[in-house]
Amino acid sequence: IGAGLALAHMTRRGIAIDYRAVKTLETRVLESFVPLSQQLVTAGFASIDKKGAFKKSTKKLREHLYANYPLEELFLTLKGFEAKTTGLEITPNFIAVSGEALSDITGDPVIDLFIGLSEYEKLKSTYLPPLLDIVKNKYGVMHCAYNTLVETGRSSSRKSKDYPSMNIQNPPRFPGVRECFIPRAGFVFVSVDYSNLELCSVGQVMMSLFGESRMAEYINSGNEPVDLHSVLGSMIYSRA
Repeated sequence: IGAGLALAHMTRRGIAIDYRAVKTLETRVLESFVPLSQQLVTAGFASIDKKGAFKKSTKKLREHLYANYPLEELFLTLKGFEAKTTGLEITPNFIAVSGEALSDITGDPVIDLFIGLSEYEKLKSTYLPPLLDIVKNKYGVMHCAYNTLVETGRSSSRKSKDYPSMNIQNPPRFPGVRECFIPRAGFVFVSVDYSNLELCSVGQVMMSLFGESRMAEYINSGNEPVDLHSVLGSMIYSRA
């Protein structure tokens, strides 16, 4: 209940936005996105419609991969994998073109353009619009929505249905994005991270329930708390 009330208060109050940082981020993104998109258009793998909207052609990308690479070096979609296992002919439509599927291909200018554009497209379509909306309408703050508890026992954030916002708990690490969020006048941001909090909690629960815990013994075995992840890794490699 306490967590729910705190998160509801955070939603109502919102988080302050630095207008200058938002405009700087917009400039930085567009300065990279525009030339990359123009190069892709020139190469024939994208187009710009009458309204000025940029659209990549995944169809031509699949055809490019199909014509220039052995199928053994390419990732297939689920339907493509099913077709392969049943002996059907693999066509360009069965080739996967996600960022992960393309990441192992190096030295191909076309692939480099697609990969280079993906990050800026995400910023341009998902993160910049709500920030620019807040600046344009002079809202001053972003009101994000929160899920009080998820299956992991933690809170999560999501885009609000009522206000321009985003998932504030997992903003991209692209330079300039996180700088858009600032504390209100008279306040500061504080980052708190408890080392091994979940594992320490489990160890304490075991002690309370059963009176013993190997996990608790490892944690308390030195002058400083022991990193249980390192202990487990040592066990796996037979070094503990």
